[in-house]
Order: sequence, then C-alpha cells, then structure tokens
Amino acid sequence: MATLIIKHPDGTEQEQEFSGSLTIGRSEGNDLILAEGGVSRKHARFFVDGAAVKVEDVGSANGTWVDGGKIEGPTELSSASQVVIGDYEVLLKAGVQKAASGPRPARPGARPSKEPTSPRGQQLKPRSTRVMPVVKGERPAGAALVKRQAPQRSAGPQLRGLSGPVTGKTFPLKGTVVVGRVAGVELQVDDDSVSRKHAELVVEGREVTLRDLGSANGTTVNGAPIGEDTILSAGDIIQFGVVELMFETGGASGP
Repeated sequence: MATLIIKHPDGTEQEQEFSGSLTIGRSEGNDLILAEGGVSRKHARFFVDGAAVKVEDVGSANGTWVDGGKIEGPTELSSASQVVIGDYEVLLKAGVQKAASGPRPARPGARPSKEPTSPRGQQLKPRSTRVMPVVKGERPAGAALVKRQAPQRSAGPQLRGLSGPVTGKTFPLKGTVVVGRVAGVELQVDDDSVSRKHAELVVEGREVTLRDLGSANGTTVNGAPIGEDTILSAGDIIQFGVVELMFETGGASGP
C-alpha cells in the first residue's frame, strides 16, 4: 500500500492511500479529483511497479513535474521526490519504499528549486492562481468545494473570470478583443502562463469566435485545446494558459 501526501494551494494537506494505481485529474472518473490551478481533466497516474512507486503524465496541458523537471514517461519516485501537478504538490510518504540515497531536503513541502519552463523554454514565475480543491471522498477540514455557477444574465456577450487574477471580474465583448499579458491589449491577464498576445475574440452579430494566436501554453474550450476558429456557446469554459473564464451571452441564465 502506497501513501501520497497532497499539499493544496491553500496550505492544507491530505493523505491518500492506494494500491495498484491512482489517477489524478479535474473531472469525474479520476480516483483523486483536484479542481482548478492548472490541473487537466485527466492529468497524471501514480502506480506501483514491483517495489517502486512511479508517476506518469497522461497527456495533461501543463505537464507533470518531478524535482523541477517535466517528465516524459513513467518516473520512479523516492520519499524525497517532489511532484508538481498544476498548483498542487504531491509527496510520497516516507517508509512506503526503500529510502533513496542522499540527504532528504530540509523543507519537504518546498517548491522545486528549478523554476518550471514553458514549452518554448521560457521561465515561468509562480502563478497567482489560488483556488480551493475539490477532493473525491474525504477532504481536508475546512476546505471548501469549488462550484461552477451557471452563466449569468448580462447586457451582451462577456467573459467572467473564474480563477487567477481575473476571478470575479467581467469583461464585455465588442468588435475584436485581444487577450494577452502585455499592456495595450483589450483584455489584459497578468499571469505568466498567458502569452503576450495569447488569443482573440471576434464578435459578429450574435456569434463570438475564439482564435488562438500561437500562444505558448495554448487555449482550451471546455478542456479541449483549439487549433482553429471556435464559435462559443453560453457557459463555455475558456482557459488561457492556466487562467479560466466563462463565456456568457446576453440571454437568460443557462441550465
């Protein structure tokens, strides 16, 4: 039986035991559900291989990191290994397997010393996204559940921030709206996972079309990366890097 220690963005911790394998992601169907904070719908899998415990990425958007490096395949863990999944940190509880050689870090809960990099090799600073976890089964005392709200009524098409620096903010859409990190764009998102000019939205009549502008970390709609122009529907969840917003129309609230 292996035991993981999951450190949440709010500082709380929980222990999760498993035998065989354990899947982690944002959507239902995973053994451990972690909401927001750069976690993909299906993100990573921990599994027991003989006397070893290993982790592998299962096609996540932002990758799985072990000791500061982005893994490319199944990676064996020791009790000193530090795994980063979005804004969450996962440790293998000591005593589960033979201890690895070398001293244990002085601060087991510390972030890897090597800063993560984007797919283009650019160094990413710590993200400002701070969310509460949704955990399948028991959850840490005091931890709140993140609950998606239905699209709200608005005067016209708009985006409503769900995470990171745009949480709770609304952005009316009119004409062509460029989304990016730099000053001068119509919708500025100050987060290092967002490219300088990340994406654009074009309003034509009652249709709003979303287009990625070759961003480093991609644009997704309801968890699916977009590779071409995408027409939005009320309630769609758009993710620029790790920052999420909901698309709302001027109609009544959705189901």
